[in-house]
Amino acid sequence: MPPTSAFITGRDDEFRATITILYQQELGRDPDPDGMASWLNHARYGMTGDGIRAALHDSPEGVAYRARPPAPPAPPPPSVKYLHTIGRHFYDQHNDRVVIAGLDQFRAYDRYLLGDGLLTLIQESRDLGAWSWRVFLMADSFMQLGPLRPGFYDNLRPFVQYLNDAGIVPLLVLLADAQIVLPKTMDQRSHAEAVYDAVKGTSCLLSVANEYGKNGVDVSAFTRPPWSTAVPVQMSEGLVWSRGSNLSDQPPPQPYGTFAEFHPRRDMPAMLYDTVASPGYLYSNGLTVPLVCDEPIGFGMKPGRSNDPDLARRLASLYAIEWDGLYFHSDYGIQSQVIGPDIRPCAEAWFEALYRCSGIKRGA
Repeated sequence: MPPTSAFITGRDDEFRATITILYQQELGRDPDPDGMASWLNHARYGMTGDGIRAALHDSPEGVAYRARPPAPPAPPPPSVKYLHTIGRHFYDQHNDRVVIAGLDQFRAYDRYLLGDGLLTLIQESRDLGAWSWRVFLMADSFMQLGPLRPGFYDNLRPFVQYLNDAGIVPLLVLLADAQIVLPKTMDQRSHAEAVYDAVKGTSCLLSVANEYGKNGVDVSAFTRPPWSTAVPVQMSEGLVWSRGSNLSDQPPPQPYGTFAEFHPRRDMPAMLYDTVASPGYLYSNGLTVPLVCDEPIGFGMKPGRSNDPDLARRLASLYAIEWDGLYFHSDYGIQSQVIGPDIRPCAEAWFEALYRCSGIKRGA
């Protein structure tokens, strides 16, 4: 039975996130539905995170998890440390051309602020060969307070450096659901400037807005970082950045940043044609910077998603030839959870095809 205390309302999202983190830390897995429901009920009646941790720690599964044989050594982190662009391609710190091999990790910063070490997600990325994460810094569906959360900007640089140390170059999306979270353009600019100040000098990419028209962002106010007219333009030299993405199959905003983002079509069979047609159209109409595919069809079990490894292989094979950055889009990535067995074969097929068809050495 849950503790006999006042019933707590309005904090279920926080409780679920905490329970998920504690499961990952104490049991090495995400919570099953029954376990989540049980511990959520305890949390609603006042059980603390420390109490839940102690119970999981002392459970037979927790004892067995700590007694498991040591894991084999993790593969070394990918060697990409810093990105820059020359013409239509990305290059690393050695001036070797790279194609971005990325994963959605929309809630990674949210989880980091809640105390999650992200180790299971980092290990998953190494296993797949992904070395970039697409991370949202704002969204109404989570991080409702976004930039208003205590320590939001102070912890941002340590978060990026933590990922860099693990071999991950994050793509930070500054604005999403901005019409709800930060509806005023001047507040959006202040947020963008604060993020820029926090992360400059680290290895990351910045994206002004996800689907800017839908999310209430006037991208004409973001022509070049650090976006404030009071800051000399030369301070932004070397930053890898984009003005963000438009809705599916709509061209990205111009003028472009040092790279451009595109959300391709998700309907068959046009989805396959679009892998070549869209970059061909954009490059023939003046695009001179690298093109990143950062929200292709999502992989998962919901309507409109796919759990077909062959489709993943076919799409990534074509994207890898025509584009210079790919992010594997999935229901798990939206929530920053370890990819489940239902679509893990899709992720494996995606990254295998990306490396094989791009001609870029895996881990480089």
